[in-house]
Amino acid sequence: QSGLVSMLGLGLVVAAVKLGLEQLFRFISLGRSKGQGSDSFIALSILTVTGVALVTKELGFSDTLGAFLSGVLLAETNFRPQLEEDIRPIKGLLLGLFFVTTGAQVNLDILAENWDIALIMLAGLVGVKALVTAAAGRAAGLSPSEAVRTGFILAQGGEFAFVVLTLASQLKVLPSELNQLLIAVVICSMFLTPGLEVLGVRLGELAEGYFGNGPAPGG
Repeated sequence: QSGLVSMLGLGLVVAAVKLGLEQLFRFISLGRSKGQGSDSFIALSILTVTGVALVTKELGFSDTLGAFLSGVLLAETNFRPQLEEDIRPIKGLLLGLFFVTTGAQVNLDILAENWDIALIMLAGLVGVKALVTAAAGRAAGLSPSEAVRTGFILAQGGEFAFVVLTLASQLKVLPSELNQLLIAVVICSMFLTPGLEVLGVRLGELAEGYFGNGPAPGG
């Protein structure tokens, strides 16, 4: 019953924030049209992420889930282009903060004790995701080179994995050690993104030479 109440509360919070954000952004945009600064857009965005994260934590969920939901809600507003433009100057700083905080979640002792298992998990995550994404790209009409490059660029774990793993830890669905190891694997896959992109370009060139420019399946 408490879980049902928490889910109902989460739904109400999402609905209220979704309706309120649009009105607040519309009000702030009136000031923008008069030549005033855009700091209010950034302030409202940060307040939304912080506020929803605190509320979800009070409801028994993780603050990571709240931050994720905030990002989705902000992206769905009609003022997304203006918001992206305002955040661009501090985007690098926010990304750095994200990787510092996520890197701090890695339990180095568990990773060192299970490095062989972590390597197998990492290879499986990157390999399977790259293969599935490349196959989907070919089915969507991409050339062999484009499909392979896209597969490797998107082969790393995503931010949503932290939401799922944090929730799994709170619900005790997974053993604590396994949960920590999975978080470390996802973070390591993110750190490999530049190298995976280079590898995708090289393998894409090989795929293009081998398969040629023939039509994609179903194309």
